[in-house]
Amino acid sequence: MQAIWWSLKNQYVKNSDKKDSSEVWIDNNNDLYIGEGGEPKKIGSNIVMASGTQMGLLAVDKDGNLYAYGREPYNGFDKEFKELTKIEDIKDVVKVSMMEDSAWRFFTLTKDGTVYFKQYDGEFTKIMDNVKDIQGSYFIDKQDVVYLWNAKGIVKMAPKL
Repeated sequence: MQAIWWSLKNQYVKNSDKKDSSEVWIDNNNDLYIGEGGEPKKIGSNIVMASGTQMGLLAVDKDGNLYAYGREPYNGFDKEFKELTKIEDIKDVVKVSMMEDSAWRFFTLTKDGTVYFKQYDGEFTKIMDNVKDIQGSYFIDKQDVVYLWNAKGIVKMAPKL
């Protein structure tokens, strides 16, 4: 069964180097696909970044617009999005990330270095400034200091990379 899935996926998504997981990927035409078994489904275009699973994800287009897709709470919201839906709350997004242990907690990084946190039962909350990169729930500020977001808040992990 797994071999059939990979064959189908490769048939629809050739030369893709922007894969978030085995369920979410972006091809070289910046088309966003989801799928786990069966035929992959194209759900968006002009997408440069996505994080999540086929059950729920956040995505960013080439203009920095934020989108959500999937079932609640897995998409970070308390409602379902059957199509890729533009979210107006945050602008100029450059990266999205999902907390590694949970499919319903997301982070967004904006062009000005602001990190926002979103959980399915809450609003986008600004949690940190002066950030240059995010990966999962880890943040690297513009001085190369590494931080981790956890239940206790933001914890400084390393003085510098």
